[in-house]
Amino acid sequence: MDANHLEVIVSELNDGARLELVGRMDFSSVTKFRAAMIKASQKEWPNVVVDCARLEYIDSSAMGNLLFWRGKLEEHQRAITLANCNGPVLKALRIGGFHKLFEMQ
Repeated sequence: MDANHLEVIVSELNDGARLELVGRMDFSSVTKFRAAMIKASQKEWPNVVVDCARLEYIDSSAMGNLLFWRGKLEEHQRAITLANCNGPVLKALRIGGFHKLFEMQ
């Protein structure tokens, strides 16, 4: 996997979708996340869980994208949850105040 690679693995849950992020989510790779979120929003799943267990890095453009999708889903009474955030990803999210804006598991 190259340094700018992001893989998004989408699986269906009983009440929504799980998007597992693998690698680095930054300006150059956030389009893969956006494409997965577009598919998830079209399926009208009530809940989307973004699993960050294997996410190594996140930058401000990717964090902005998370905020965008939070707003889009909430417009339709749907939820987005950040799960398994750790290391530098958790640190960046906490600095950005995301633990106050998102449900985090």
